[in-house]
Amino acid sequence: QLGLQPDFLQADCLALYNFWMYEYGNDPLAAAAIAGQEETDQLNHVRRSAGNSKSPVALLDVGEDATNMVMCAPGLVWFRTLGFGWFCFRRAVVQEFKLTLSQADQWLRDPLKCPNPASMYRAIEPQLESLAQEVQQTLELFEKDAPEHRVQRMFLCGGGARLHGLLRYLCVGS
Repeated sequence: QLGLQPDFLQADCLALYNFWMYEYGNDPLAAAAIAGQEETDQLNHVRRSAGNSKSPVALLDVGEDATNMVMCAPGLVWFRTLGFGWFCFRRAVVQEFKLTLSQADQWLRDPLKCPNPASMYRAIEPQLESLAQEVQQTLELFEKDAPEHRVQRMFLCGGGARLHGLLRYLCVGS
């Protein structure tokens, strides 16, 4: 409709892998020093957290309809799409509390806007548990396929990463 011809098309998992390797590559701290870039505290923290980039890291991209899990290391890319996205959490809150999608988004990002945050978390507990199980199964599949590579760190990204409590739940459970 716009008359534009794409020069290049890339799947989202590969785009995320390419971003990670471009930004953090083999030695993220050395690459930043060579480039002489001034970086924000947040970017410095991510670079330090990346640690030894020769060890694979997992990137968990929680999107609207699905979650992509990408394992990255130099010369290695492995990914899997999980069936859970932001919409699963949103739908659970909409159905339980008869809200609009916009209201559900607000509650999920800022539980203090919810009259009873504990009841909201109970409503999304099954989705959190399912996502955590899928993540664990994916890590196990990766370790089975690439036993010489063990994921040392996981980074959460995507719009669904704004789900309040998601990171804590993935780290320690309910």
